[in-house]
This record gives sequence, structure tokens and C-alpha cells, in this order.
Amino acid sequence: MRLLVQNGLPSVSVVEPHDFHRLHVEVTGLDATAASAALADAGLGRMDASGRAWLATRSLRALAEPFGAPPEWAEQWDAMLTYAAAKGWVRGGSIRAHVVGV
Repeated sequence: MRLLVQNGLPSVSVVEPHDFHRLHVEVTGLDATAASAALADAGLGRMDASGRAWLATRSLRALAEPFGAPPEWAEQWDAMLTYAAAKGWVRGGSIRAHVVGV
């Protein structure tokens, strides 16, 4: 699953919502401060000082699930969160994601 954060509207969109083997934020045409603001404005989270994104799991699911199509999407979502939590990538209702392009 990828979040695209870009200059323009819509500034945040989801791509490949059925791919649970990767989660990252791709930034195009924005610096880290503007990308973090775009995530916050979309209600999806923020970037931290180390350049990682912390995404609100409820908001991310609400954005991605309508496009996830397969019947097993919700089960795969839960499995992704369980895996991420075991790695220490889930904190207080947010999941950590790579950021590329900043």
C-alpha cells in the first residue's frame, strides 16, 4: 500500500490498497514540512523528525478499504497491523511508514 503525497489536489491519495507487503509514503514536489502538513490536513497523520510517517490506522483504513476490493481485504489489513505491531511499528493508533522522495 502506498500513499502519494503531492503538490496539487488531491494532495494525498492511496495506491495499491491491496498490497499489504509494503507500506510507504511517496512524496512528490513537496519538502518534508509541506508533506507532513498534507498528511495532517488529510487527517492521516504526520512525519516525525527522523523522516518517518506515522499514519492514523483508522483514517488510513477509511481511505484504503473502499478500493481494496477482495473479500479478504479486512483480514489482510488486520494481519498487516499484527505484523507491524510485532516489529514495534504501531504506536497509539498509528502505524509507522517509510517516506520516499523527501
